[in-house]
Amino acid sequence: MTKKNLKIIGLSCTAIILLFLFHKPAFAYTEHDPIVIENMHATAEDPYIIEGYDITNPNGNCIEIMNSENIIIRNNYLHNCGTDETFQENTDHYREGYATIIGDSSDIIFENNKLDDNFRGFIAYNTPNLQALGNDIQNTHQYSPLWCERCSDSEFAFNYLADNGTPEIFWVTGERSIGIWIKRSDNIDIHDNTVIRSTSDGISVTGHIYVPSFTAKEDINKPHPQADWTGLSNNIRIYNNLLLDNMEQGIWLVNDRNVEVYNNTIRTGCFTYGAAISTEFNVGESEFYNNKFLTCNSGPPGGANSFNNYFHDNTYYTIDGSKGDFMYFTDDSLGVGDLAMRQGADYQESTGNEEDNNEWVRLKGALADEMKEKRDYAELYKTYENKGWFACELPEGGVDEECKEREDAKGNQGVPKEQLYYSSLMEDFDEFAAKSFWGGAEVEDSEDGEECNYGPEKAYTFLFFITFIALIVMIVLYRRKK
Repeated sequence: MTKKNLKIIGLSCTAIILLFLFHKPAFAYTEHDPIVIENMHATAEDPYIIEGYDITNPNGNCIEIMNSENIIIRNNYLHNCGTDETFQENTDHYREGYATIIGDSSDIIFENNKLDDNFRGFIAYNTPNLQALGNDIQNTHQYSPLWCERCSDSEFAFNYLADNGTPEIFWVTGERSIGIWIKRSDNIDIHDNTVIRSTSDGISVTGHIYVPSFTAKEDINKPHPQADWTGLSNNIRIYNNLLLDNMEQGIWLVNDRNVEVYNNTIRTGCFTYGAAISTEFNVGESEFYNNKFLTCNSGPPGGANSFNNYFHDNTYYTIDGSKGDFMYFTDDSLGVGDLAMRQGADYQESTGNEEDNNEWVRLKGALADEMKEKRDYAELYKTYENKGWFACELPEGGVDEECKEREDAKGNQGVPKEQLYYSSLMEDFDEFAAKSFWGGAEVEDSEDGEECNYGPEKAYTFLFFITFIALIVMIVLYRRKK
């Protein structure tokens, strides 16, 4: 090795080390007051951009956009929005306290924002052509991590949602948080998202609308005064999502047509009867394929009053060897079915649903062991039984007040947050596969369930050490040559 080559290598190594020392993977934010924009009619060629801000507002919304077009909101850090307890006690039930609220707008891009520790997260309504991409949304206290109502022709992709909702108060009214919820919208793509440990469903698409709603008309004569059960969501694609340990359904569908669900990995929580996919009411003409399902307490995908749905080429993983019908549909109402029909939705028989070429695989190892421990905890404390307000609902709607008083006196009856966690993410179920029920080959046990989720910091650290070693070797060679 020549002296010139050694010099070039030395300079290269030094540059890489300096890059490591001074590089900051996190975005450098500028502190900013809460932002309110109304009647901003920008163009696609010259959009209005909100970028690079650190915004907090314990007494209200952090970003509010109304009656505007062509707005880009990106690379912002929105935290502690609406978190003041006095504000929460005096605020409107659902209209304030969001990290971002967008209404009566269009052509909005919401990308690469970090939302953390907010009372409520992101909500948009009457906002078509919305793109919510690459956002990091965690620790939303109440609901609405990423919700949109009447947002046709929109895309929700590459978002990371974790620990939204408060599991300890799971049975308190209004305290269940669906991760991504799209209401009354057509032509929607939901893909490549990660949704972990929400206190309700991972992803939901519903044609019905009920509180909290910004668009349904109020009718004080209904059990839910602000609800509209008669509409549909159409032409929905849900694919390539990772949905783990959400406390209710993996994917919840109600009043939908032409839904395509594929290439999703879904593991449900162990503390309620959540299904991997629930077509709870009036879902039809839809296809579900190439998905991986692992449930703890519930059986296969299915639902009620749904028709002409085709489940094929999916894999259902089980921790105890149980196997039955791959899908299950009933004509009896489930969940919201009775309420929907009381408020004007049409009854639909479950007919024409088919399944083909689905596989059952048994799991063993750390994933199966830890899931069984969680199921034992759920059985010991009966976490899946209705409690609080939910135990007091009357068949005709409304609540038995005496029952509610008794339940309230018991205090919070939810699940400790730490119970939702595994020792590692263990998102690749095949690492723990024992044997296919259809005679597949044995799969070796995984030595561990380590989470392979290497971020930029780990990559830079690895590069630093490799470069440092190379620099030492270069110095030794140079000294020997000299």
